[in-house]
This record gives sequence, structure tokens and C-alpha cells, in this order.
Amino acid sequence: MLREPLESGQVHISRAQGTVTYPAHFQLVSAMNPCPCGYHGAKHRYCTCSPKEIQKYHNRISGPLLDRFDIFLSLVPVSMNTNAAKGPTSAELRNQVIEAQTMQQARYQCDDRNATASLETLKNKGNVSLDQIQLVEKCAQKQLWSNRVQVKILRLARTIADLNGAEHVTDEALWEAMTYQRSPLLKKEGKDVVLIAGRNRER
Repeated sequence: MLREPLESGQVHISRAQGTVTYPAHFQLVSAMNPCPCGYHGAKHRYCTCSPKEIQKYHNRISGPLLDRFDIFLSLVPVSMNTNAAKGPTSAELRNQVIEAQTMQQARYQCDDRNATASLETLKNKGNVSLDQIQLVEKCAQKQLWSNRVQVKILRLARTIADLNGAEHVTDEALWEAMTYQRSPLLKKEGKDVVLIAGRNRER
């Protein structure tokens, strides 16, 4: 049921009296364990799940739904005694996002944002080079990425470049975007998995 609103930004409700369409732009963040017992690939725990059980567990999420996630993150346990590295403050991140949004408004001169820009728009206005598009296509053949995923990678790379204040999509931003599309569910090592998807127009 999430596939349609994630793809179109709308939800359609049909009843005997008629059909109603509501706007449904949202960002979905979800999490799951790497296996039924939760310890597949853990360094200090033993997984009791068979490969068949692990595969069955992963198959609970359909391929078409996974295809609509923008970012895959694999997490590892962190000790309570570990001091987290000091990062930017919320205010600094907010300013960075506002600057990125301003760059997108100036670039597209319309309601488009990176999250909703078509492939043609990215080619014409997104400052994505032909070599970069061909690189994504080449990697897609090996990773079995769909056309939808390839466009998502270009959108994400454009957003990463905006957050870094770059006018053109850099190769570093493109590689980072491709890294986020490598689903941990397809790997042997197991960790908690966080999935992020959505058509948030302000991204």
C-alpha cells in the first residue's frame, strides 16, 4: 500500500460513493533486523538462523517496495562508553539545508526539487555530466538496478552536491549516492538496517 504514495505523492481512496485523492508527500524511515534472531553477521553474538530463514525474512519486503527507497544504511552496535565525534549542530544543519533549498529554487525556477526532478530535468538543469550518467548505467548493469533506482541515485547525488555547496555534481557526490543504494539486505554481513524513502519536496 505504500508503493503508490511513495511513487506519486498521492493516495487514492475508493468507496461506493466515489474516489477521493489526497496529497501524501512524506518521508518514510524504517528499520529492521538482519535476520529473525537479530544477530546475523554480529561479531560478538552467534546467529541461530538458517540461510533459508534469513532469505524468507528478507523476502517480507517486496522488491518493488525496496526499489522505492532512496538510502540504505547499515548500523552496528555502539558502546555506551564510546564518545561520539562532535558533529554540526542542529542550527548549522538547518542553515545548510536552507542554502541547498535556495540553490534548488534558483536552478529549477519552479516547484521542482531534486527529490522530484525527472531525468531530463537533471540532464538539462542539474549539472550532471554525460560521463556520470553513463557511469551509473554501467554500475546498474552489475548491481541490477532498475531505471527508477538510477534516477534516484542522480537525484541524491545532486542533493549531496547542493549540501556541499557545489554547483556541479561531483564524482565524490555520485559515488556516495551509489554507496547508499547498496542494500545491506543483499549482503552476507548482518547489521541493523535503516531504510529511508520518500518524496519530500523540501529535500
